[in-house]
Amino acid sequence: MKNIQDAIQCIQAKKLDDAIGLLAPLFESKPSLIGHEEMTAIANDFSLMKQFMLQGVKDPERENLYLSLLQRLYKVAANIEISWRCKNFDIYVNAFRTSDHQNTSHDFIQSVLENFVSDVAMLSLESESVRNDKRTEIFERHQHFMDRLFSTILVSCQWKSADVKFYENILTSPLVDLNDQLLIISAISISTMNVFDINKFKVLINIYSSALDENVKQRALVGWVLSIVDNLDIFPEQTNLIATVCKEEKARLELLELQIQLFSSLDAEKDNDKIQQDIMPNLMNNSGFTINRFGISETDEDKMENILNPNVDDEKMEIIEKNIQKMMKMQKEGSDIYFGGFKQMKRFAFFSKISNWFMPFVIDHPELSSVRNKLQDSAFLNLLFKQNTFCESDKYSLALALSSIIDKLPKNMLEMLNTNDSFAFAGGTIPDEEKTAYIRRMYLQDLFRFYRIHQEYRSDIVNPFHKTNHHVIYFFTKKIFENIALGNQKIRLGMYLYRHSRHTELYNLLESFSSENHKYNTLKGYSYLYRNEFKRAYFYFDKVLVLAPNNTWALNGKVNAALKNEDYETAASTYSKLLELNPNKQHYILNHSIALIKLDRANESLNALYKLEFENPDDKKVKRILAWALLCNGQTEKAIEHYKALLSDNPSDSDFLNAGYAYWIEGNIAQACNCFQNWKQICKDKELLDEFRKDDYLLNKVNISEIDRELMISLTNQ
Repeated sequence: MKNIQDAIQCIQAKKLDDAIGLLAPLFESKPSLIGHEEMTAIANDFSLMKQFMLQGVKDPERENLYLSLLQRLYKVAANIEISWRCKNFDIYVNAFRTSDHQNTSHDFIQSVLENFVSDVAMLSLESESVRNDKRTEIFERHQHFMDRLFSTILVSCQWKSADVKFYENILTSPLVDLNDQLLIISAISISTMNVFDINKFKVLINIYSSALDENVKQRALVGWVLSIVDNLDIFPEQTNLIATVCKEEKARLELLELQIQLFSSLDAEKDNDKIQQDIMPNLMNNSGFTINRFGISETDEDKMENILNPNVDDEKMEIIEKNIQKMMKMQKEGSDIYFGGFKQMKRFAFFSKISNWFMPFVIDHPELSSVRNKLQDSAFLNLLFKQNTFCESDKYSLALALSSIIDKLPKNMLEMLNTNDSFAFAGGTIPDEEKTAYIRRMYLQDLFRFYRIHQEYRSDIVNPFHKTNHHVIYFFTKKIFENIALGNQKIRLGMYLYRHSRHTELYNLLESFSSENHKYNTLKGYSYLYRNEFKRAYFYFDKVLVLAPNNTWALNGKVNAALKNEDYETAASTYSKLLELNPNKQHYILNHSIALIKLDRANESLNALYKLEFENPDDKKVKRILAWALLCNGQTEKAIEHYKALLSDNPSDSDFLNAGYAYWIEGNIAQACNCFQNWKQICKDKELLDEFRKDDYLLNKVNISEIDRELMISLTNQ
């Protein structure tokens, strides 16, 4: 395997001689290896090319010929790799076994796919007694074929031009079932995500451009985006195809939406933790049901609670509604709110087949036969088919899980399952303008479940959601997009990354392009601020402020950089500008005061702080900064009066520390020592000496020496 991968790397680096040298020994040891004749032909053509060059022959097609040899050799190497995987990687071994020498004749595949549609249509002509049995037989036979076709495509060698034409035809044909088209697209996607195939890539990107059905388009979009190989310059068609697609504004917008959705997918576990800790306990405690080893049962009504609080039922319903609204808001913002719940429901034998992870929900799926028999006349499966919140694999999970507990459900819950109310909490109609994003999001959830559950502890195939493959997910920074006009979309992505505190991703994005846009330069400033590169941060903030001096976003960035850099001159002057624009904003007044205090100009802050205190008499934050300003301005007695008030009302650790300074400066050592001891009780992991060093500017100003500090620490430790 290492020889094959090394050879592919040499091909990518356009080192044809080295690649041939790595592959030749494989064919010498195994003459029956796939591609032997092609390998020999490539080696001979390369040898002739070198001979002609040695003879001084000038060939204007030499570079094109060299490129074609690299492409041909890549296909040889890729086919060997697939062959090796089919013997060594479980997923490929099982897929190869499932394909079982499937007839890959284009005519045969097309006839099976089209006959299935016509056979299902003809069922309406049969009597009801015959129809059900025949329907079951048709779907069983077809599902078996589709599972084999999925596996065949997954392990297929490099495609030819005829394959491109054929699959583009059937994936846009109205004579082929939509579900079959979607399953085939997933198979092509996974195949070329693992061993790149320029012809499979062409199928995906061309289908995205030409298909009329939005489900087909969006599944193809995800497929070709996750299949991009950034350093495969030997196939310039890849770059050309992407550049052509990106000429359309709609395509550029969908790429941006997809990139954001991929980032949202990575937060599924974090979102699940939030739901489990903050939302589900409230839902379960107020639901009126309990889950135990005997199934789901209603909790007994507490009559005394109803007597003492007649509004208890309304209050419980209000709590449930609020928590459901929280979940719905998370979902609207892109969160995969059901991942955690359904993660535990993927252990059914149904999911042992890879194709089932990508199969759209079909009530007639053969492996749902036992579910259909148990549910009998229940409308649940039809309702599940129509609902628009769960992804396809979650629908299968829910159906399979329900069949295993249906005998243990309360009667009223069984009745509810036959009504639309059973899915009322799961979302309503999807607005037309959101349908495209919704379709893509549901498919991404299916993909995420497959890789994070089925593939979590395996390395047989590339897992785009694994932290080691972040470059696969983060496609906007790929080199292939550098010369494609995505500037506006990249800036919008930058805003998303900024809002979601994805600092590393923001930095990498901004390094991949440049712009004179104010948002770009401000984002650049914040990016360097997060990396503690303050001079560079200043540069980009100032670049914006020269042209837009009242840009508060850039001003806030600059002042944050100044405070973090302990550059209080810059902080004070920048806050002065912000206060001109927003004179009554408390945050600006307080931070401006802190900067002035640090510059030993506390007296300049007092008027504004007194005014704030008058307007906000109960605001402890204002009191703390005013007390500190008074202390730094030498008005110790007034400062102590403020600290007494703070210490009498649920004091913070900083209140004890700063009150200790005030009493110390006043000369009340015993009271200062008591305050420092209280501070130590709260901040057990901090050292008092470190705090003295931080506040060195105050202690030096009032002539508290190093020896005095050591003595105070000793007294505090007694």
